Amino acid sequence: AHCGTCDTACTDTQLCIHGTCRSSPCDGFCSNPEPIAVANDGFRKENLGSGERCFEIDNYKPTQTNTRIVCWNFESSRTLVVNGQTVPCVSNHGYDLPADELGWYCVHVGAGGAGDSGLLLPNY
Repeated sequence: AHCGTCDTACTDTQLCIHGTCRSSPCDGFCSNPEPIAVANDGFRKENLGSGERCFEIDNYKPTQTNTRIVCWNFESSRTLVVNGQTVPCVSNHGYDLPADELGWYCVHVGAGGAGDSGLLLPNY
């Protein structure tokens, strides 16, 4: 009922994130986000192709480690941006994520790189 200023209400389909009504946590970061559903090992997306992609991840809470993103086969020109913050592509242990947006993460993958690249927000 008070998103950003008094008496500014978001619609039923919007979230109030940092004082702004948004339809998706990716609003302002990237467009047409694809949801990534949780799998056995976490939120995984493989075979990204070489085009630009946008993903939204809801309720990522690993059980044994800090929130992190692991990626592989990114060429040097391919970018990785999480909730508006550029992060490096790190395999194995991965890279610690910035703060979530009310339990959500928006992951923007820039164009370029190998088609068999991928990313994982592990549950462990």
